[in-house]
This record gives sequence, C-alpha cells and structure tokens, in this order.
Amino acid sequence: THPEDHSSRALVVALSVSRDVTNGMRQYLADNHLRARAVIGISPDGGPSQSSVQNEAQARAIAVSTAHAVKQAVDRYRPETIHLFTAAPQALAVLVGRHLSALPPVQLYEWRPEANNYCKSLLLSDVRP
Repeated sequence: THPEDHSSRALVVALSVSRDVTNGMRQYLADNHLRARAVIGISPDGGPSQSSVQNEAQARAIAVSTAHAVKQAVDRYRPETIHLFTAAPQALAVLVGRHLSALPPVQLYEWRPEANNYCKSLLLSDVRP
C-alpha cells in the first residue's frame, strides 16, 4: 500500500495477474487528474505473467488475498470510491468479486489495446453481501 494524497477519498487497486497494470493505471490517473488516498498493488508471488494462475487453488488464493488487502485498505483509509484496474483471467475476476462485499462503490476499468490505455467500464454501486 502506498499513500498518495491525504485529501483524496479514492482508493486505487492495481491487480496485476496476467500482466503489470501499473504503468497504464498511473497514466490513467495522470490523464484524468484522479488523485488517490492510497494505491494498492497486488500480484502473484512470482509476479504477473500469462501463466501465473495454473489451477483453481492458485486462483482462489489470489482472490482471497486480494479481497483481504482491499478490505484492510478500506478499513484504514475509509474511501468513498474504489478504483479497480485489473489484468487477470475473467474467472479470477469473478472469484475476486465473490470475496468482496460491504464496500463503497467500485469503479471498474478495462484495458483498450487499440488505444493502449484504460477506460471506465462498470460502476458497482451496491457491493453488499
């Protein structure tokens, strides 16, 4: 977790599983003047790669640790919105979502390869059990 702007009420989560999202996420934040109270970087132990998730057990472990890190950051920083940048298999994204509940709104972003950048996709505004 890296504190950024103490006046911001945004928490940014960078989930890098199949590739590193850091540069694209940072570029989006800069281009859109989005300041974050904290940025959490999450990746598998061996780092992001196309082969970082080999089986269901690994996927579940990443999902559980991601949810735990996000919930700890929410408790610590009390954000109004969570901004989630991901590069992960869709099945893993679903598992992460299943483990996240009772959160402030979560803004999702998707990577646009043709533009080489992130854009807003869905806003999950009622993330409760």
